[in-house]
Amino acid sequence: MKKIVSLFVSFAVLFTYSMPAYAQNAAPEGYFTLPRYNEVYSSQPAEEEFLSLQEYNDQYSHGESPLAGNAPLPLQESSPARISPVKTKVANIVGNESGAIMGTVTLQYQTEIQGGRPQFVYDRRYLGNIQLNTSWNLDSSHVEFSGDRITVFFDFSYGAFTESAVAYFYPD
Repeated sequence: MKKIVSLFVSFAVLFTYSMPAYAQNAAPEGYFTLPRYNEVYSSQPAEEEFLSLQEYNDQYSHGESPLAGNAPLPLQESSPARISPVKTKVANIVGNESGAIMGTVTLQYQTEIQGGRPQFVYDRRYLGNIQLNTSWNLDSSHVEFSGDRITVFFDFSYGAFTESAVAYFYPD
């Protein structure tokens, strides 16, 4: 019986990822996929907008998850030559249960060599440009960070189903 229920749930999750979902458009063009619908009707600006990690948590966590991570270290004297130029990295948003890639998120950052290895510079990390390729709803998101890793957590829902996902960034 457990195998049958497990097989049914696996099939339902797989089916929802492969099934295109559409929304009615009042214009004569007909129907849009949900990502296209969000592109057309979203109130978000079309250009890339990067947010500090605190701004990201304020906007996407709905006040449920405070910013977690290491407190900033006291400012140290560092020469500008030790800080890298601005870099951009894109990470996949991967579902914890399904392992499916649900989209991508972009990080702009700078690093500094500390203790012989690159570390994220505290006040020079910005998240933005979340691109979802799923019809699941993004319910909330928050960030945890340290000098060695930035982790972005996502909570999705699709009707009665829920899925959590994560994206990781490491300094280079």
